[in-house]
Amino acid sequence: MVYGASDGEGQELSPEYSKMITRDERRWKVADYDSNGMLDRTEYGCFMHPEDCDHMRDIVVQETVEDIDKDKDGFVSLEEYIGDMYRPEDYPELNGKEPDWVGSEREMFQEHRDKDSDGKLNKDEMRDWIMPP
Repeated sequence: MVYGASDGEGQELSPEYSKMITRDERRWKVADYDSNGMLDRTEYGCFMHPEDCDHMRDIVVQETVEDIDKDKDGFVSLEEYIGDMYRPEDYPELNGKEPDWVGSEREMFQEHRDKDSDGKLNKDEMRDWIMPP
């Protein structure tokens, strides 16, 4: 039973809502450390704030890749990386010119984040970025 309906019977779910349910179910399974189908207080904390729990690190990386990876190839390209934090329409006063910090982020991607220099971030490189050891 998810969100008050048993498996969505009799209702049409939007693609966005279906993705949210799938994501939450996946996160629930990982947060349910004792695999009893229920979350205790600690497990619920991990479900709500997975970045705070070591056993949830992979799910945080996976969800971040899914959010940023617009072409759905399983990697984050330089364009996707920059596009996640910079939108030209948010800076109309610059008339299409990028703020200096965007150039710094491009350099950070190329020189530090993309460790194998293939032009994209894989899951290990993403993990090192968002959840450094």
